[in-house]
Amino acid sequence: AVSPSFYEGIAGSGHPVGHYLRDVQKSALKGLWEGIQAGLLPGLDDSWFFRTFMPNVQIEAAQLDKNKESSFEDIWPKVTKLNLYDPLTLLASVPGAAKLLFKPKAIHTEGFGVVEQVGPDDVTHPEKAKLLMSALAKSALAQSTVAPD
Repeated sequence: AVSPSFYEGIAGSGHPVGHYLRDVQKSALKGLWEGIQAGLLPGLDDSWFFRTFMPNVQIEAAQLDKNKESSFEDIWPKVTKLNLYDPLTLLASVPGAAKLLFKPKAIHTEGFGVVEQVGPDDVTHPEKAKLLMSALAKSALAQSTVAPD
């Protein structure tokens, strides 16, 4: 698990994949929050959402009713924990790692910038990619188990 600031940081790099990863995380969490608020997700409620994505934030029972009326934009700044679903895409957004691990094919489309595609045969050092993803996962797990101050 990582914090939203992690995604803000990679988006701040200016790389389009960094922006994409941040936007996908926020959009997915917004959809989940709105689904819970609409009662569309049996077994999931506000308490579950708060425990899962805001474990360090103390939420009182009285606040739950108040938060029921909160928009996602009110909730988002309080989120402290997000899942890192696509570490390989993350590696592709880091210029140093991308050059080391991938040999992407440039795809030119009229009216758009160049898009780079990385297929299964375009990972030049799969063992290094696995090692780096493993290190990232261990680091994220270590950070998620650190007790808050």
